Amino acid sequence: MRSSFLGLLFSALTVVSAAPSHNILGRQESTGNDTSYCSSPAIRKEWRDLDQATQQKYISAVKCLATKPARVNTHPGATLYDDFATVHMMLADRIHFVAQFLPWHRWFVHLYETALKECGYTGNAVYWDWTRDAGPNVVNSPIFDPVTGFGGTGTNITERSPIATGPFVNFTVMAYADYFGGGKYYDRPHLLERNLISMPTINNTVVVVPASEDGSMLSERYTETMMNNIVKSGQDFESFRGPFEGIPHAAIHDTIGGDMGPSSSPNEPLFWLHHTNVDRWWWKWQHLDNSSRALQYTGNTVQGSSELDATAQDIMPFLGLMGADDLPVSDVLLTNASKLCYVYDY
Repeated sequence: MRSSFLGLLFSALTVVSAAPSHNILGRQESTGNDTSYCSSPAIRKEWRDLDQATQQKYISAVKCLATKPARVNTHPGATLYDDFATVHMMLADRIHFVAQFLPWHRWFVHLYETALKECGYTGNAVYWDWTRDAGPNVVNSPIFDPVTGFGGTGTNITERSPIATGPFVNFTVMAYADYFGGGKYYDRPHLLERNLISMPTINNTVVVVPASEDGSMLSERYTETMMNNIVKSGQDFESFRGPFEGIPHAAIHDTIGGDMGPSSSPNEPLFWLHHTNVDRWWWKWQHLDNSSRALQYTGNTVQGSSELDATAQDIMPFLGLMGADDLPVSDVLLTNASKLCYVYDY
């Protein structure tokens, strides 16, 4: 069975929440716990806008994480890199298709960035702007380049298999989930796997084919037009979060496949560039209307529930990842507050 985020497509609900105003690069007022701000926020950039030396330092830091001992996963041989997939896998049903999806992953990316810096990386978190690649040849994106990117598909193009090219060939990961949400999860050391696919409609039937045969890779679900429509129609947090999580976000997980498909998806190094871009689009949505969106937060706390009971004081669990405490949603709503201290290059 192929793992699928799209099988869990969540129907968005409409809720409106007012919030205080703030300035995008200046001081942001907060009703939450983190009321301070940073005057010189870090600037997160797109992968292909980095010079090649910085790209290589980033990849070296990722590999370094796989040499450090785990702090959460207790399986013999587990590494600090494995801790991230382990935590994500164990909390999957509490952080997807619920209100915490965006703020939880915002802090998750921050913790990963912190880990990279422990491995000597001096840059910032990096994103992959998949709208720049959307079209018939996503498979040829520089992100999949074997030298300046993260490599391509698996050794068997018709199923999940160890990746065949790039810097993460023979890269061993520990966490393993049968599929996304509700499946079995456990430790199973294996080589990082991918299965790049597209899903064209042929004779009125959607079929799954290797990306080598159709390079579009579900890109109709993450075009610039698609994203602009989601942002435009998302007049409040929940009506933005639901379609965003269920369509473009899910499509990237599905089209990369392999380890990117199930809830152990942080095994995949591209997970981090993808979710930094997810965070970027939330950041952009917040700043389209600073006065009403910056601190908006509402929605369901239980998958499938219609009860909009989420509040900004809800505590986000991280199971001790990177030694960090659990923290309230309110602490991460403002990216240029002191806990996070970053913006995007837009």
